[in-house]
Amino acid sequence: MTLPTFCSRESGDEVLARRPDPRILLLFGGVSVIAAASGPVPAVGVLISSLCVAAMAGLSWRPLLPVVSSFGFFVLLIPFAAVPAAVAILKGLAISLAITVAVVSARWDRALAVFQALGAGRQLVAFLSIALAHVEGTGRDARRAAEALKLRGGFRGLRGVAASTPVLLARTLSGALLRATRTADALTLRGYTGLIPGLPRFRPALSDAVPLAATLLAVLLAAGHHLQWNR
Repeated sequence: MTLPTFCSRESGDEVLARRPDPRILLLFGGVSVIAAASGPVPAVGVLISSLCVAAMAGLSWRPLLPVVSSFGFFVLLIPFAAVPAAVAILKGLAISLAITVAVVSARWDRALAVFQALGAGRQLVAFLSIALAHVEGTGRDARRAAEALKLRGGFRGLRGVAASTPVLLARTLSGALLRATRTADALTLRGYTGLIPGLPRFRPALSDAVPLAATLLAVLLAAGHHLQWNR
């Protein structure tokens, strides 16, 4: 089964050869989430280190655009917002960016291979494989449904939003389930067992240096913030 890959400045085996090991990338993502949630200073460090990892992995701006754009309006409000609100926005942006960079850099199929190696069941691996393979299609369906509702007068005023949102969610969910059912039937006919190719044995490479350093930085920032807070 072929899973979607995201845009990069290079493609094919050349990109995979220079990208860090997915286990290192997922470790960076997990540690960064914990660090960013611990305080504003670690969150800033996670933001910077995530951008460094993205640049080193050769990611384009397209996979990161939804994260930045979703927080863009709130980031503009940080100078005018109360301190707790500004800190919450900063943490949310750092956590979202770290997760996006880690998973997209690792690629969905390689990230799933890591979870499979950690003991994830076949049914869970198969479900995630099908779901991730249709993320883009589900997004297109949601946009088309939203545009159709707008043309019919939906989302006008609070009552319009309240009435149109359940319709949009139901339409999107039904389309996603139908697509997943068809894909599952096709995979069953082709003998798909819910397993994906495993990862090769871990061998440290120079490309792992940046995410490892970013992971260590996240640990140090979180530990330093915790020690300063307890003084």
